[in-house]
Amino acid sequence: MTVAPLPKDDLRAVLMQERRNLVPESVRTRSAAVTARLRTLPEFERAACIGAYLAILNEVDLSELIRDLCGESRTVCVPRMLEHGALEFGAFEEACLIAGPRGVTQPDETAVHVPLEKIDLLIVPGVGFDERGYRIGMGAAYYDRTLADAARRPLTVGVGYDFQLVDEIPHDPWDVPLDIIVTETKTVRCGLR
Repeated sequence: MTVAPLPKDDLRAVLMQERRNLVPESVRTRSAAVTARLRTLPEFERAACIGAYLAILNEVDLSELIRDLCGESRTVCVPRMLEHGALEFGAFEEACLIAGPRGVTQPDETAVHVPLEKIDLLIVPGVGFDERGYRIGMGAAYYDRTLADAARRPLTVGVGYDFQLVDEIPHDPWDVPLDIIVTETKTVRCGLR
C-alpha cells in the first residue's frame, strides 16, 4: 500500500507506470489469481448477468473468465463508450467486437443491448483503489457517470493487482464508490452501500 496520499493525477501516474512495467507473464499469472478470487464471491456465483470489460494497458485480463462464463450459459456484457461520456453495455459476442475510442475493444451497434439495471454484478477496472471503495480510473469518468445515473446500480466489484490497493484515493463528490475490491491476495468489502 502507498503510505503518503498523493494528488489524484500524481497517484494515477505512479500506478499507471507500475502497471505498464508488468511483463506479459506477470499479467497472466496475476490476472488468473484475481479471477480465481473473484469466483469465490457468493455474489459472483449467484449472478446470472455479469458486466465485464476487455482489458487494455495491462489491466487485469478477464478474457478467459469471459469465455468460461459464456460456456456456463450466463449473460456476459461489455461496455461501449458513448459520445456523452457514459457507457452502455452489449452482450459479449466475439463477432460483434470492434475497435472503439481510447484503444478499447467494444461491442458494435448490432450487439444485443443489456440495460445496466439488468446486470447483477459489474466488474470495474481501475488504476488504483482504496478500502473505502474509491477508485482512480483512466481519467474520463465513464464508470462514475454511468453508475451515478443508474436507476438501479448492480453490485460493483473493482479488480486490480495488490499494488493498486492503496491507503487513500483522493475523491471528488461525483465519484461513485465500489462495493467490493478484489486483488490477487485480498477481498475487501467496502460497505458503503
